[in-house]
Amino acid sequence: MTWQVVLAACCAGIAVFLVVAPNRYPASGTAVGPPAPARRLPVVLRAIEGAPSLVTRSALAVTVASVILLALAGVGGAGPPIAVVAGGVAFVAAGRSRPPAARSREAALSAALPPVCTLLAVCLEAGLPLRNAVPAVAESLGGPAGAALRRLDAAVRLGQPEADAWRELGDRHPAFESLVAELRHALGNGVSVAPVLRRHAHDAQSARHAAAEARARRAGVTTVLPLVVCFLPAFLVVGVVPIVGGVLGRLFG
Repeated sequence: MTWQVVLAACCAGIAVFLVVAPNRYPASGTAVGPPAPARRLPVVLRAIEGAPSLVTRSALAVTVASVILLALAGVGGAGPPIAVVAGGVAFVAAGRSRPPAARSREAALSAALPPVCTLLAVCLEAGLPLRNAVPAVAESLGGPAGAALRRLDAAVRLGQPEADAWRELGDRHPAFESLVAELRHALGNGVSVAPVLRRHAHDAQSARHAAAEARARRAGVTTVLPLVVCFLPAFLVVGVVPIVGGVLGRLFG
């Protein structure tokens, strides 16, 4: 029992330190790819961009497993399997979590997807190959989208196959996932890429408009409850209660 308490306390302290320490992946545009350990992991265990590092997630998993093991110390043989499962769930969940800054960056990338596709299509129609169109569009856009494209261009220039570089872009940024799938299919089959980009730009813009209309409709529905909660009691107190009180005063006064 004592060794379990000591182990849980040590792991909790290590996990808190590692979570607070600046050990997340660097922002897009500063490195060619994720750290080498993340590449060797299966897809389900691979952390998304901006998630805690492998060391932090491992420490968190060990901490959760130790706490569960400590809590179930009197259960018997069921404690260790439950602790292992809980630690694995914590490891995967931490790898799929994004901080608010990363979520804002993904929203900016999603908003930039239609202009990215349109500019790439324009460059291709002007005669540039795709690998030369990417840095040109990156310089013209800037922001998170430009940083992601510069990272893609840096990977290709360092010798990574173009299809693999695009696949890593889709793995890092879900906003580009469908675009990457269509581009890889077009490149693999020898299909012209410019029409694919034009179509994807139109589809992405239509999806953004549909999402904006859905948010507007939800806003109209969600504002009903605050109006009912705030204005209905005020109407009753100001408009109904004085009338009822006056009537009752005349009747029983």
